[in-house]
Amino acid sequence: ARLDLSIARLRSNAVFVIGEVETPGAIQVNALATVFHAIARAGGPTDRGSFRDIEVRRAGKVVERLDVYEYLLRGDASGDIRLEQGDVVFVPLNRRVVAVMGAVRRPRIFELRDTEGFDDLLRFAGGLLPNASVERVQLDRMVPPEQRAPGFERLKVDIELKGRLDSLSKVKLLDGDIVSVFTIGDLRRNVVSVSG
Repeated sequence: ARLDLSIARLRSNAVFVIGEVETPGAIQVNALATVFHAIARAGGPTDRGSFRDIEVRRAGKVVERLDVYEYLLRGDASGDIRLEQGDVVFVPLNRRVVAVMGAVRRPRIFELRDTEGFDDLLRFAGGLLPNASVERVQLDRMVPPEQRAPGFERLKVDIELKGRLDSLSKVKLLDGDIVSVFTIGDLRRNVVSVSG
């Protein structure tokens, strides 16, 4: 005897996606839907929303914390769990965002956890381009509110590397920092050109 089964219709669950998402509220998802699916249906995190500490609450308890960077940057969806009826997906505010621009493979704004620093920022940015200068980087920083004065709200800090990228691990990155990675020059030294 042979038996063929097919699913004609999946039951749906009502889940709540709240916090810093584009369209917060209750949504209907099928019984196989996961957290990533629910967040996508809610329009994704806003500019203020965290990608690093998304909570799944079930019966009043946090059952999972997701770091979407693991999925976006490495394709690791192991933390993505199936949702159940009444689950709450909470996207909190981000805490520390730092922009990196210039000679990196993925110039963007990234959210850093408290324990993460320059090494993590460069990893998220995909590393340096071949034409990146390893002599210095520049940090554009907002002056802390208690130290501000008219005309002194931002400052630029040159960080000398002298070819040693590991020295960046000592530099603390603050919320709102902008890191610029420069390129090497086009000037070629000790070159003789013969033509004709």
